[in-house]
Amino acid sequence: MIFRRSRKTVTKNVSKVDKFITWIVITWAAASIFWLSRTEKWKQVSKKVSTEGKNIFQKGVSTFWKVTVKVLDMFSKNK
Repeated sequence: MIFRRSRKTVTKNVSKVDKFITWIVITWAAASIFWLSRTEKWKQVSKKVSTEGKNIFQKGVSTFWKVTVKVLDMFSKNK
């Protein structure tokens, strides 16, 4: 029973992430269809989004490896 509850929670959270990513892709496609990508304001927004995305990605990767190293150190130490 507990396993099914956790599976539903994970599925619900994944569904939220999928909806958000889908919304971003559709918005980006609509912007390029309406030629917004050629305006100066859209270029500024696009550059800021890509810069912030890179920063978030780099922090996420850094955090992942720091946690991985700490977990490996915790299990590899001989007491």
